[in-house]
Amino acid sequence: QLIEDSANSSINENDTLIIASVELPLRVIRADDEANTVETATPTNLHDNADDDDTNNDTKQFIVVKQNSLFMPLLHQLRKRVPLPTKFVGWPGIFPKDDVEQRAIKKLLEKYDCIPVFPDEKKFQTYLSFCQTYIWPTFHDVLVINEKRQNPFTQEQWSCYQAMNYKWGAQIVRHSHESDLIWIHDYHLLLVPQFLMRKIRRANIGFFLHSPFPSSEIFRSIPVREEILRGMLCADLVGFQFVEYARHFLVSCKRLLSLEHHFRIGGFLGINLDGRTVCINSSHVNIHYDDLRKTVEETTLVGKSAEKIRDEFPDSYIFASVDRCDRLAGVALKRTRLRIFLRNIPTTRPKKKKK
Repeated sequence: QLIEDSANSSINENDTLIIASVELPLRVIRADDEANTVETATPTNLHDNADDDDTNNDTKQFIVVKQNSLFMPLLHQLRKRVPLPTKFVGWPGIFPKDDVEQRAIKKLLEKYDCIPVFPDEKKFQTYLSFCQTYIWPTFHDVLVINEKRQNPFTQEQWSCYQAMNYKWGAQIVRHSHESDLIWIHDYHLLLVPQFLMRKIRRANIGFFLHSPFPSSEIFRSIPVREEILRGMLCADLVGFQFVEYARHFLVSCKRLLSLEHHFRIGGFLGINLDGRTVCINSSHVNIHYDDLRKTVEETTLVGKSAEKIRDEFPDSYIFASVDRCDRLAGVALKRTRLRIFLRNIPTTRPKKKKK
């Protein structure tokens, strides 16, 4: 029966894949801000075939530029390889002044397969603050005990979080039907699956959490812990980066909602809830080593840049690192580890030049 159900759930070219995230893979800016951008996004460098000419003066007020993040822009570039139409839903990075600007931005983003969401600016900033100062640290197992330093949970912020998730879900509903696939990303949109299931009973919903999921001891400190779990469990598939995060989620479901999990065909773990099975999977975002090595070997620029650095610092060990500049990126720990390494391995220390 399980095999038959799996075979009957195949997709076809009439379906649409809708990818939802807090931000679109592209940003919209005003034309007079073009000088401050790094790279303008055009149909050519975004692998589009759409005509970039637009005689609408309202549309010409805006320019589409590349987003600074990595994952969603990469998905956007790969969308043409998917055997079904793919649309992206999210905030375009700008707050339009009126309905005229909203229509212009919508029209501009159509050729990039992007559907913008226009939230209220004040509520959106409160929502982002709640995500960044409360959900993000908590999901990284950071629990501040000192009352003077912690960011307290407030009902106002939670209401804004619910409102933004409702707004994203409503926009998805407007552009989808029951046979579409909906893929929701990260902790900003934890409640969207619940809204979609109420509006589209047979929706195929996937949710992927890019951040860690905290241990049950930390997670239970969240006042709305059960609402978050139930929101996530409205998806048909919940994905995590690592097995450890999936295990934390399963333990929280067991302890807070008394939900057991079981194994399913295909290596999935399943949770039975209200007559349906929610599949739990772990599959981390990785770098394909063979593809990266092939690209480096075929590109002369990398080799020339490496030789230039070696010539500039002869007879020296060169340490390179790419890190995010946030307090949980471990930059301070990495510097401490490097200091210990240099102390224990004298041959790697910088050589003093003789006068």
